[in-house]
Amino acid sequence: MAAPSDPSAPSNTSAPSAKALVGRYKFVPHYPHVNDVRVLNFPTDSSVGAVYFSSVGATPQGNDPHRPARGMIKVPRGQVVTFAPSHRLCQNPAILRNLAPNSIDRFALNISSMDDAEDKFCDNTLSYVSHLKGLVELLVDRSNSTNAGVAGVKDLPGLQVLSGNETVLDGSCLNVFAGHKELRCISLYSSEMSDKTMKYLAALPNLESLNIAHCNVSDEGLKQLQNCKKLALLDLSVNAKITDNCVPILLKMKSLRYVSLFRTGIKNKAVVPLRNSSIEVIILPEPVQYQSQISLIRKAMPKVGVIGISDPAKRPIDPEVQKMYAPLH
Repeated sequence: MAAPSDPSAPSNTSAPSAKALVGRYKFVPHYPHVNDVRVLNFPTDSSVGAVYFSSVGATPQGNDPHRPARGMIKVPRGQVVTFAPSHRLCQNPAILRNLAPNSIDRFALNISSMDDAEDKFCDNTLSYVSHLKGLVELLVDRSNSTNAGVAGVKDLPGLQVLSGNETVLDGSCLNVFAGHKELRCISLYSSEMSDKTMKYLAALPNLESLNIAHCNVSDEGLKQLQNCKKLALLDLSVNAKITDNCVPILLKMKSLRYVSLFRTGIKNKAVVPLRNSSIEVIILPEPVQYQSQISLIRKAMPKVGVIGISDPAKRPIDPEVQKMYAPLH
């Protein structure tokens, strides 16, 4: 499945090595069954989705080679298995019981309803997912999954990644995962996450990576993350209620290594005190157009990788282009 599109992701940065720098800060799950001998048993009469094989650390793309989820499929050793169910499986989710508990590594339920009769498809399917005890990643991005549906898959002891980008999830479903020792990466970009439900994140002892960009989170909710002692990667982009007052909070987060503050309510100059933190990379909050706009910040934070993102809407026009299209007099 394609990786979720994230408008807050760094692009057009003023630092030539910004892409490579950010690329190092990515959570990579551990797949305990990747070297097992595995066979997938799907219905033989018709396909119920798509199966992708990929190497550890790689995310299969929608245009990558895949095979229909139909009949018996032997899994090559060393390959991560992604199963992306179709509407046909959602009509009969009990089919999942025919799969061995350790046969699927990543379950990508990226389905939206086409009519009212399909509104419950995702939640009904999720009620059968707990059978897949070896599941490492549960992705419900851009689906009709609800808090009740996600809360129903709490019995996944090896779950490391939960992603619900661009959904109606408000974070209350995280309550059932309190104390979950393997859950390390959560992404709820552009969801209904708010200050009220941030407290559930504090109950995840090994949380390492969190994306709550484009939600409705403020400085008050951010305080809850002080209890996430292992949090290293944090994306707070496009949260206007996060202000300069968040800096003392971030300073208390001793494991933090990467933070994106792009398009929050913070001023660029306000991040300078973070030079005394454990942070290694910062995406600046305010858009920048010129190198000179961040050179002073970089000078004040020599041990931190400071990245500025330009605003395409305000990008300066090239003088030659401006002259070429200037009105004739």
